[in-house]
Amino acid sequence: MCRNGEISLSRLNDRIAQLLRSGQVAPGQIAVLSGTSGILTALGEKIAGKATCRADDIWPDHIVLDTVRRFKGLSRPCVFLIGIEGLTDPELVYVATSRANVLLEIVGTAEDIARLKQEVDAAGP
Repeated sequence: MCRNGEISLSRLNDRIAQLLRSGQVAPGQIAVLSGTSGILTALGEKIAGKATCRADDIWPDHIVLDTVRRFKGLSRPCVFLIGIEGLTDPELVYVATSRANVLLEIVGTAEDIARLKQEVDAAGP
């Protein structure tokens, strides 16, 4: 849980770097998805020192960095959700929380994470 965007991006970068260093995942197995497009610009073209690509132009050695809406229908072993304050549509909440095959990590404020959890629980199994 993070209180502001700058801390969120720093923690995201650190967590992905940790996973890559450990050898648990490769860059091509990671997607960083956002409920809003504005935060994507703040992340730039690299995360944890690895190049990024968009969902419609996937490269095997790049981390996917895109919006939840554009990632619909795709999946990755590891998905990180950021910018969740922009996730209010129930369909997009479902898409956002169902794209990870192994690991889903959500970066946001305690309030936004609780709201997202409540929406997922309300949708049911």
